[in-house]
Amino acid sequence: MALLMGAYELLNWLHIVLFAYWLGADFGVFFAARLMARPGLSYDDRMRIRELLQFVDLAPRVALILILPVGLHMTALRWGLPLSAGALSALWLASLAWLILMLSVHARQGSARGEYLRRADLGVRYLVLITMLALGGGSLITGAPIADTWLATKVLLFAVIIALGLALRVISTGWAPALAQLRAGDNIAAAEQAILTTRRRGAVTALTLWAVLLLMAFLGTVKPFA
Repeated sequence: MALLMGAYELLNWLHIVLFAYWLGADFGVFFAARLMARPGLSYDDRMRIRELLQFVDLAPRVALILILPVGLHMTALRWGLPLSAGALSALWLASLAWLILMLSVHARQGSARGEYLRRADLGVRYLVLITMLALGGGSLITGAPIADTWLATKVLLFAVIIALGLALRVISTGWAPALAQLRAGDNIAAAEQAILTTRRRGAVTALTLWAVLLLMAFLGTVKPFA
């Protein structure tokens, strides 16, 4: 038995670890949001839960960013994606830069600098969405540069994951005004209803995201079609 893993095996292991932390931490975020929306909680209690939620949410955010270079590197090594060593290095550096950007957004949230960084991060996500749509969709239509249909479908579904994540960001903007209204004591019943509505919309989107994520895992494991 070989004592050392090859590059592909190491990347495959990392891919599994990232998937586990992504889905596992997402469950924590899901149930924290459910607790945060519970009627009768004070503003301070909700903010404490929100702080925990945002910290736990770092795990799936990190996983989403790192699983991109891991997956594309694996595709280049075994499934024919024409990426040179230089292109792979650039991909990893760009992904690490994106990771630093995302962590900076978290560290500086609430400041003017943080808002600027948030918009930059949003721009990156739209760029990744368009790139993965083009790569996955183009490969399904033309058979190149990814010949395997299951893998091209998986790449396309990653774009869907990005789109659902962006949708969650839009939905989550409903938290702040509702919490501000609750803090001010202005029509608490309406504020709690707005919080519940935001949470329900987010739950539906999150469950859809999980379904797509599980479908991607199924495709990568079973490879049901060529």
